[in-house]
Amino acid sequence: MPVVYEFIREEGVEELKRPVPSLWWSGLAGGIAISVSVLAEGLLHRYLPNIPWRPLVENFGYCVGFLIVILGRLQLFKENTITVIFPLLTDFGRSNLYFTMHLWCVVLFANMSGTFAVALLTLYGGIIEPESVSAMLSVLHHLMEYSASQALLYGIPAGFLVAAIVWIMPSAEYAGFWVIVIVTYVIALGRFTHVVAGSNEVFLLILNGDITVQTGLFGLLLPTLLGNIIGGTGLFAMLAHRQVREEILAPIQSSVSACRCPSVQVGLQSRSRRLSTGRAEINDDQAAVFRRRNPVFHSHRRKDQTCRFHVMHFTAYGDRAATLDHVE
Repeated sequence: MPVVYEFIREEGVEELKRPVPSLWWSGLAGGIAISVSVLAEGLLHRYLPNIPWRPLVENFGYCVGFLIVILGRLQLFKENTITVIFPLLTDFGRSNLYFTMHLWCVVLFANMSGTFAVALLTLYGGIIEPESVSAMLSVLHHLMEYSASQALLYGIPAGFLVAAIVWIMPSAEYAGFWVIVIVTYVIALGRFTHVVAGSNEVFLLILNGDITVQTGLFGLLLPTLLGNIIGGTGLFAMLAHRQVREEILAPIQSSVSACRCPSVQVGLQSRSRRLSTGRAEINDDQAAVFRRRNPVFHSHRRKDQTCRFHVMHFTAYGDRAATLDHVE
C-alpha cells in the first residue's frame, strides 16, 4: 500500500510543478476527449433496437471518453481530486494548499471549456448527423429529473469510483484498460453524476433549450462538483492516506533516535510532527535538508566538532536520514 500511495503522490508532485499553459491545454484536450463518452452513448442508443436490455449495452459508450483521457494521460479534474491531494495530505501547508487549489481551478475551467466547445459544435457545427444528436439528447433526458440534492448524492459514488481507478492503475499493469472500462461502466449503469463528463451533457441540454442556465449550473453542475469532491477527496483520499500514514511516519521517527546530531534531530522531529499533525513548520534551512529526490549533504560545526549527515529518499516511505560519520 505505501508503494502505491508514494507512486501516486510523486505523480501529484509532478503535476503541481507543471506550468499553467501545459495544464490548460491538457485540460482542454481532456474536456474534448471526455465528451466522446456522450457521443458514443448516443450512437449506441441510435442503432440498438428499443428493447429492455438496451441500456446494458449503450452504457458501454460512456467508457470511451475515459479510456482516451486516462490512457492518453490528459488532465481531468476528477482524477486530480486524489492525485494532487496526496502531496497535500503528506505535507500540509499553505503553499501546498494554494498550488493544489490553483491546479484544480485551471484544470476544471479548461475541462469545462472543452466540453462546452464540443456541445456547441455538436448542436450548431454540423459535425454530427441530426439523428445522432437526437439520440444523444434522448440519453440525457434523465438528468432533467434530478434535483440538486440528487445530483450531489449521486456524485459521491462517482467521485469514489474514479478515485479508485487512480489508485488501482499503478498495480493494474496491462489490465488498466479493463479497470477503466469496468469502473466507468458501473458509473454509467448507476446513473451517477460526473462533473466533467456531465458538463457536456448539461451544456447540450442548456443549448438545446431543455433546461435553463441556472438549473444547469447551480442545480446540476455545482452539486455534482461538490459530490465528486466529497467522494474522491473526502472519502477515498482520506481513507487511503490514513491507512499508510503510520508506515510513512515510522522510518522518520526511527531516524530521530538513530541520528546523533542535535540539529538533525530537531529537523527530523519537525518533519515528523508536520506529517503527523499538518501544523508544524520548519525553516528554509531545514526544508533544504528535506528536498526530495536529490541527495543533500549538510555540515554542522559546533566548536571543534563536525557532524555530517546525508538525507536519502526511499520511494515507498518518503525521507529518511542516516548519520554517515561523526568526527571529533
